[in-house]
Amino acid sequence: MDPSTDRRVTRTKAAIRQALTELMEEKGFDALTVKDVTTRAQINRGTFYLHYRDKYDLLEQSEQELIRGLIAILSTIRSFDVDHLEQSFHYIVRVIEYLGEHADFLKTILGPKGDISFHSLLKTMMTEHLFEKNVVPFIKKENALVPTEYLVAYIASAHFGIIRERQIDPT
Repeated sequence: MDPSTDRRVTRTKAAIRQALTELMEEKGFDALTVKDVTTRAQINRGTFYLHYRDKYDLLEQSEQELIRGLIAILSTIRSFDVDHLEQSFHYIVRVIEYLGEHADFLKTILGPKGDISFHSLLKTMMTEHLFEKNVVPFIKKENALVPTEYLVAYIASAHFGIIRERQIDPT
């Protein structure tokens, strides 16, 4: 059986990620330890080390998993027709739903006790997948009316704003 699809592995990793999120929110990443994570997740250290080298590896894998999920959504976009925008909204809705599913982790990682480098990681991913790989056909780097780094900053800020708004008013 593939360990990535084993429900026990999935549950364990979810418990570890939840513990990481809660502890980062409470203490900040620098102050938390593997022991804190394992205690909160109610697992033993051996189980933790089956999946991660240390707390830095846990953070990096968690961030990369989130990025891979966003890339998977972006990769499904085949057309974005500005003349029939209502039909194209389902792509935007899928991104917003995905962000909602991971809102607690995102709020923490993007917050004051989170990982400041994650902002840059998201912007780099967006630049690469929106412009350089030309995933979304209506955005062509050479046709942009503003520098692409401004457009990416704008789009990223909109997504970050949704995450923050969701935390303020979770309804």
